[in-house]
Amino acid sequence: LRKAVSGMLGSPRWLDWRASNVYALRLDTLLRWLEGLRAEQPAITAEACHHALLRLFVIYGRSDDSDGAIGDRICLLAQLHADARTHGASSPEQLAAALLKLQLADQWGMIALPAYVPALGETGMAHYGNLLEQQWVREQAGTQPAQVSVRRLLEDWYTGSGQIDRLIELQSASLSRASDFLRLIDTCRRHDRARQALQWAERAAKAFPDDNRVLDVLAPLLLEAGFAEEALPIRWRQFQRSAGADTYLALRAAAEDAWPQWRTRALAWAQEGEQGVIGLRVELLVAEQSLGEALALARQHKCEAGALITLARAIERDHPEQAAVFYRRVIEAILPTRTGRYDDVISLLKTLRRVMGDAAAQAYASQLRDRFPAKRRFTDDLARAGLIPS
Repeated sequence: LRKAVSGMLGSPRWLDWRASNVYALRLDTLLRWLEGLRAEQPAITAEACHHALLRLFVIYGRSDDSDGAIGDRICLLAQLHADARTHGASSPEQLAAALLKLQLADQWGMIALPAYVPALGETGMAHYGNLLEQQWVREQAGTQPAQVSVRRLLEDWYTGSGQIDRLIELQSASLSRASDFLRLIDTCRRHDRARQALQWAERAAKAFPDDNRVLDVLAPLLLEAGFAEEALPIRWRQFQRSAGADTYLALRAAAEDAWPQWRTRALAWAQEGEQGVIGLRVELLVAEQSLGEALALARQHKCEAGALITLARAIERDHPEQAAVFYRRVIEAILPTRTGRYDDVISLLKTLRRVMGDAAAQAYASQLRDRFPAKRRFTDDLARAGLIPS
């Protein structure tokens, strides 16, 4: 049986992209044969699938399967293996050992535990967990080379079997990166361990005080726990480091009833120093839907292109004429210095066509063509986009 399977698989040393797609078609023959064998001889089918999967994991590691053709067949083979094991005669303990062997050879996560749960039963699941923990202990002791998949498998096992304390213990044993803390905090939150999530988030903030991902997790946890006075300084620090709509709205959420005072402070800060540009204040006002204030500011002052576009989009429906004015301001600010590519200008003109209507937009585009006759590529782009007559 193994010889027959090996013959169908062959022993390719390296499969480039084209060869991988050709090889995948070869696997269809194996799949059809095993599918036909499954109904009458599930145990033999399972053994053949097991052998084929072990061989294919080696081959897969030496292939450029960019299109996923081989991977798709391996997943089909894995499903066939799980189905055959469900109807086979092997003991739960034997299946647990066979499953773990496959998973240790599978560095891509194609062999999933849930597919085998019906066949494993309570006895097999317990044996599987014991084998997995023994493998982990051997790796931690250095008696066997570490495999990336073992930690993932152990986490999946603890999650599936409801051993959340063991899962947290495992994840908390290795916290060298901010992302490690974030995974642990997420685990605590998903399993309703809010207090633990907050404790780990506070430790993460001490270890990685400048990591915004950590602060973004810590602040809401503090708010949920009723510690708004501790969340506010975090959100203020984030706003000062990276002032923008997201950090501004996060500050508002943390401030709650004290928002009027914090709003005044934030807008005043946005007006000072190096960050003191009109565009930033316009974007903050748009973010909180204070469109009247944003309009007044943009009308009275020179404003950065990005902020004008943000404001124009926000007022298009209720103030199309004013939105068109802002779009034209942006176009006329960037077009004189633009050479070679005009994609952004053409995109804005298409937006103007939606706001102003076809006739007005075409007239404006024609004016631009006449004002910049030397920009021949721009003229060609206008015609191609249907913004001026061809």
